[in-house]
Amino acid sequence: MLNFAFNTLMNKIKKERKPYGHKLPYWVADFLNNYDEIKKERQTFLKNNPNYIKPIDEISEEQKELNEDKKWKALFIYGYGYYNDKIKADFPLITQLIEKNRKAISLVMFSTMESGKEIPPHTGNNFGVLRIQIGIDIHNPDLCGLKVEDKVFQIKEGEIMVFDDTFTHSAWNNGETNRTVLIIDFLKPLRFPYSMFNKMHLKSIQNSPYIRNVLNKL
Repeated sequence: MLNFAFNTLMNKIKKERKPYGHKLPYWVADFLNNYDEIKKERQTFLKNNPNYIKPIDEISEEQKELNEDKKWKALFIYGYGYYNDKIKADFPLITQLIEKNRKAISLVMFSTMESGKEIPPHTGNNFGVLRIQIGIDIHNPDLCGLKVEDKVFQIKEGEIMVFDDTFTHSAWNNGETNRTVLIIDFLKPLRFPYSMFNKMHLKSIQNSPYIRNVLNKL
């Protein structure tokens, strides 16, 4: 049954997938309307825990080749049904927003590129989700960018974009300060029964050794 559901889902997604130009989900307004408070939660956490944020490859080994210089760092809040329990209490508002929209959201994390960081072209491997980026701390937006296939996005603080990260994408920060975005992965908007098959697929990822390893490293 699982193989049938996955193959059916993938056939559907392959016919309709595109790198960008997706509609934003209605619930993203919850995050945008609370943008200032989200920034404050992060700033307060960093002030109290200046050494907590880790290079992303120390949490997810799949990113090792993309982060040999250790300049790409991540602060994981929530992923595939699990919270980062060590810091959940430090982000009450973000937790509240995740809980309100938990049926749609699969991942929430802050992603930071230090000055001079370049993330080479790569692709994600979860075809069942789309990725949102909200600009959180971007002092030099003209010197930073995200390229998805043939299009470059240069978002500013408070701006938002959505793309499919299973297409080739790369990023860079040529500014003098860190560039931080809030990443939110959410289930692709599919009709029944594909939506059901997609939820089954994400459930299998949730129970995978990979997710368990990430949780252990947090």
